[in-house]
Amino acid sequence: MSTVTLAIFLKCCFTIAKATTLTPNLKARIPSYLLTLTLSPALHAEHASLHKKSHYTSSAQLTVQHTVEELQDSLLLTVINFPRKQIGPKMSDCLVTGVQPVGPLATQDVKREHTVCIRPFSLSSNPSSFQVEPGSRVGILPTQFTTGHLVASNPRDLTWEEFALVHLAVGCITSYVSPPETVGPQQSAEGWVLHYFRVDFGDETGGERDAAVWLVDDEASLVDLARLVGRQVLAVVNIALEPETAQDSPSAPFLTRGAAAILTVGGRALLEPRKEVPNGNRLA
Repeated sequence: MSTVTLAIFLKCCFTIAKATTLTPNLKARIPSYLLTLTLSPALHAEHASLHKKSHYTSSAQLTVQHTVEELQDSLLLTVINFPRKQIGPKMSDCLVTGVQPVGPLATQDVKREHTVCIRPFSLSSNPSSFQVEPGSRVGILPTQFTTGHLVASNPRDLTWEEFALVHLAVGCITSYVSPPETVGPQQSAEGWVLHYFRVDFGDETGGERDAAVWLVDDEASLVDLARLVGRQVLAVVNIALEPETAQDSPSAPFLTRGAAAILTVGGRALLEPRKEVPNGNRLA
């Protein structure tokens, strides 16, 4: 597995979007859904100013694994900062992601037939105390959220080649473990706490390994983290962080040990496939 720098990962603007409308694209050579997406008010205002459109639109090859009824009004993981792209008669404003099989038997047809979307799930023991909003930022470091939990502007600065370097995979949490010694700070300046799990990413993606996640330090709002054992999560598994680079990212030294980084929504929610998939399935 090739590695990627932290800088490339941080360039990817992972954002939660709400599927407002879905229409099966019957004219497409490969069946897909045409989607209208709701994000943050600031993103919509920017989009309307630049493109005279009130909502983001996209397409997604999710028709085999998901029905319209399943996805209607659901929250999905997107990447919004690719340049806009004309696909047939429609303009695609962002990428609606899904996880796909990996390995020598995973042909393009197999990948399409088994693509499953990614959704957030709250860690709150009281669902009314925290709800993931459309437009929520997704990341791995507390510093990614210092400008707010909702994405306010789209730089449109990401290339497909850069995104393809980032290996995000589904893994199953097998245990909650104590942080290793000499791993760097366990609490951030923003008041977040670093938690460690053992996660099985499947044989094609390196098997079981440490995975860390930064969460807000609010025990009253978090479930007993040991209860996450057996649950699938999404993590980036190939960031290579040199020790000298870690000095510039105070909350990132855990990456120098080769730990995977579990993605979080504002430190209060994680991401999972909408239905169970083989461990190691990769985001695309």
